[in-house]
Amino acid sequence: MIQDYNNIYRNIILALSVVLAVFIVFKYLT
Repeated sequence: MIQDYNNIYRNIILALSVVLAVFIVFKYLT
């Protein structure tokens, strides 16, 4: 159960960092 929550938490952080990276790239491109 704890490992499951850790996996979900890691996935959320990974998704957020990817979104942030894409946002920064678009900000620099435009």
